[in-house]
Amino acid sequence: MGKSTVYGVLGFLVILAILVVLGLFFTVKVEQPFTQLYFENPTNLPKVMLKGNSYEFSFTIENMEYEEKMYNFVILYENEFERDIIMTSSAKLKHGQSITIPVNLQISGSFENELSNNTKISIQLINMDQEIHFWGKVL
Repeated sequence: MGKSTVYGVLGFLVILAILVVLGLFFTVKVEQPFTQLYFENPTNLPKVMLKGNSYEFSFTIENMEYEEKMYNFVILYENEFERDIIMTSSAKLKHGQSITIPVNLQISGSFENELSNNTKISIQLINMDQEIHFWGKVL
């Protein structure tokens, strides 16, 4: 066998090896476990909240963790004057399951301090470092 034939075969093998590696890279799916947490109708979240009124919204937790998981969550009301827990609960979900949780937010009772332009309503998944929130003005 001549040198040019050996180089030709080696070149062909290198190109073939590169194509095999690229083929594996683009066809192997690595499933990354995750949880989705989102508001159902984010454009309808209250921007102005009047004391004495109630406001409804809902959020969804979706389990894509490839195992059954217990989700503990807390809903918080906070501004520069106070921080209150609106609700705490939990939901057990199998992989691929989701749950939509309705919330009826009543602006009364303990929320009677000063008026606030920066009120944050947040939903936190405890021990998962995940949060969604929206801001509103309380009048």
